[in-house]
Amino acid sequence: MCIGVYVYIVSDTHSFFFPSKFQADVKESNARFIRWSDNSLSLLVGNELFDVQVLPMLNDHQYLVAAHSKDGIFATQSRLEAAMNFRPHSLSSRTHRKLTAAIADKHRKSNRTKIINVTQDPEKAKLQAEKVMLS
Repeated sequence: MCIGVYVYIVSDTHSFFFPSKFQADVKESNARFIRWSDNSLSLLVGNELFDVQVLPMLNDHQYLVAAHSKDGIFATQSRLEAAMNFRPHSLSSRTHRKLTAAIADKHRKSNRTKIINVTQDPEKAKLQAEKVMLS
């Protein structure tokens, strides 16, 4: 049985797909890794450029695992030795604008005053609850 490894990054403007070499239907990718003359690495997805930082995972014990769907078993394929960080290349990129807008939405203050409709007196409800607990 051949197990495929897939990597998906999807947004509304671009996506890429790396099928395994055993996959029957191969889809074309619009993503390319570029190694520059200074040995830095970039990822080009559509018309967006991302800076890639490769970090060694010396003390981390993380593994690539494939799931066998029929048996419910996970099979370890290999140990991961490096991690990649992807950052938008410029502050004017569409991806950077979307990321900053999402972060700003999370930190936007909402109304702090909340209206609660109360049908009974809270003090009476508290006394009744205490009477029930004592009984």
